[in-house]
Amino acid sequence: MKKLIHIVLLILWLLLIFNFSNENGAESTDTSDKVTIKIINEESDYYPGITKIVRKAAHMSEFAILTLLTYLVINDYPFKKKYLLTLLFSILFCTLDEIHQLFIPMRTGTFIDVTIDMLGILIMLCIIIKKKETIK
Repeated sequence: MKKLIHIVLLILWLLLIFNFSNENGAESTDTSDKVTIKIINEESDYYPGITKIVRKAAHMSEFAILTLLTYLVINDYPFKKKYLLTLLFSILFCTLDEIHQLFIPMRTGTFIDVTIDMLGILIMLCIIIKKKETIK
């Protein structure tokens, strides 16, 4: 049952990321603006800069969570090199996500975003590894 829950959560998270990436530029900006306003509780002169920070933090967070969910699925099976498989799957998906955005109106897929996504992936993978070492 635990395996199934992990798989379902991973699939739902992949779909959520796909859905966010499938928004056109105006929809994506609107989503980011709403989140930013909730965070700072008002619009201010720093609003555009804060929105950019919120967007990049969201990228890192999305892929950090993806990495955790991927690891949970892979960890349920007797694979060797679980960390490497988790890393490769997460990087593959973040790269495909940015390529997908190239085909969405008013969106871009950038190497900078792949790098930010990979930073979230690596941070989460380090947390997972450190947690596993602490448990041993």
